[in-house]
Amino acid sequence: MAALLHMFQDVHFYRALTIAPLRGRLLRQGNPAAKQLPDSLFTNPMTLIPLSQVSAWYQAVEAQTDDPDFSWRLLKDAVPWNQYGALSRWFLFEPDMTSRFRRINFGNASIQSCGQLFGIFSGPLVRWCYHQPKLSGRGLLHDSLRMVCFLMQVLREQLGSDYTPLKIRIPGQLSDPAGFSEWAGCAVEWHSPQLEIWVNSRQLNELDLSQVNKAQQTGAFQLSLAELDSMLSMPAADDPMKVLYEVVSYCCHFGKVRRGQVAQLLGVSEQQLQRRLHERQINFSQVSAYAVCFAAMELIRQGFSVAQTAERLGYSHAASLQRVFRKTRGQSLSHYAKQFQD
Repeated sequence: MAALLHMFQDVHFYRALTIAPLRGRLLRQGNPAAKQLPDSLFTNPMTLIPLSQVSAWYQAVEAQTDDPDFSWRLLKDAVPWNQYGALSRWFLFEPDMTSRFRRINFGNASIQSCGQLFGIFSGPLVRWCYHQPKLSGRGLLHDSLRMVCFLMQVLREQLGSDYTPLKIRIPGQLSDPAGFSEWAGCAVEWHSPQLEIWVNSRQLNELDLSQVNKAQQTGAFQLSLAELDSMLSMPAADDPMKVLYEVVSYCCHFGKVRRGQVAQLLGVSEQQLQRRLHERQINFSQVSAYAVCFAAMELIRQGFSVAQTAERLGYSHAASLQRVFRKTRGQSLSHYAKQFQD
C-alpha cells in the first residue's frame, strides 16, 4: 500500500461550489470559457474536482476572456450568503465575527483538500491568511482573488459595507492594481507568499444580532443529513483508494471513463497506474464500474431515463451500461430506475 499511497498523495480536490459563483457569472455573460467544465459537475455543489483541473480552468478562462483580472472583477460584488449554499449558512449565521472567523477557517477543509485558512494574532492585529502551496503563477493569483473577495464580503457583511482592513497582501499582481486598492480601501502589497488580510482584532468581537434572529426564525443554520454526508466525503491524504475513486467519478462527467485519462489526472503513466494497482490486487475495471454505477444512480434520481443516462456516461448502447450495472450491483439499471417512477 505504501507505493500506492505515495503515488496518489499529491492529488487534491476542490468542491464545485468553490468556483460555481465565478462560473455562474461567466455563464450569465455568455462567455464560452465557462463551459470548459461541464454543467453536470455543478448539479451537485459538493462534486469534487481535481485541483489540477481547477488551475487549468482559471488559466483557460483568462486566455479566452483576455482579462488577467477576471476573477476579481466578477466576484468583487458577490454576496457571501449565496456562494457556498448550505455551508454559507453554517459559516455565517453567527452573531459575532470571531465565531464566523473560526468556522470559516476550520470549515474550509470541507470544501477543498488543500489550501489553509488561519489567523495569526499579534496584539491588536489579526492577519487572516490563506496559504495555497499547491498552486503557483496565475492559478495561485486567481485562487487568492477568489478567496479575498469572499473574505472581504464576510467582513463587510458583519462590519459594514464601507469596512476597510488595515492592509492586504496578494500573491502576484493585478493588471489594475489601483482599481483593486480602491475597492479594498487600504494599502495593498503585491507578490506576497500568501494571501493576508490585516484586521483590527477588536472588530472581531462586534455583534450582529440580526443574524441570530434570522437563524432562529428560519432554521437556516441547520444542515440536512445529505448535506452533512457530502461535507464528510473529502478524501484524506492517506486514503489512496478514495482519491482513485473520486478521480474516476470526475471522469464520468466527460463520457466513458478511460484508464489513460485517470492516470493523467493522478500524475502517473498508464503503465505505472496499472502496475501499482496490480501489486495491490486491485482491478481498475472494478473501481471504474463502481464509480460509473454510482454516477448512473445519481442521474436516474435526477430524472434521466436509462437511455439518457447511458448517453451521458459515454455508452453508445444502453445495454452495455445495463450489463455493467447488473454485474456490479446485482440488479438491472431499469429495475433501479423503476423505483423512482412508481
